[in-house]
Amino acid sequence: MALEDDDKRFETPRPSDVLAKTHAFESILEAVVRAPVPVFADVCVVTAYNAAGRPVTRAAGDWDDPFMLSLLHEICAYQGHFWTPLPVWKRRPSAAQAQLIPVVDDTWMQANFADARAYALCVSIAPRSAIFVPLRARDELLGVILLWRTSTLRPYQETDLDFAEMVARRISVTIAPETA
Repeated sequence: MALEDDDKRFETPRPSDVLAKTHAFESILEAVVRAPVPVFADVCVVTAYNAAGRPVTRAAGDWDDPFMLSLLHEICAYQGHFWTPLPVWKRRPSAAQAQLIPVVDDTWMQANFADARAYALCVSIAPRSAIFVPLRARDELLGVILLWRTSTLRPYQETDLDFAEMVARRISVTIAPETA
């Protein structure tokens, strides 16, 4: 057996490969996106990378309104990166930092959504406060969780950000246990 063969036995898979090859990839995304709604967020959007390295987005909201539900379906159907910093985070996982946006305004939305369609979807949902938290395992970005408050609930605060980061770490361990 060649030395290279020995080295290959000790290689560990990349976290995104583990997640993407899991038969439960879609089930995991569905469970993760529904978990914080409605107690911690009015809307949760999760983007994770599939086996081809493409972003897959799932969204959940606490609404019975057909119009709002249709917006969530549009977000899920969105092809590409919904949120502008995500491709940067994918290339440089060390740049991926949780973000607290206590007050979401139009200027912030214009600067942070990938294109006119993503911006329009965000405006339609009308978030008032937001938290964005990367999902990571080792030095790789698995995806991102976007939490929005649209109701009259108090804006997100630092303690909420701490909680969201802790939840993201646990989710990362859950979706890529061999590598976290």
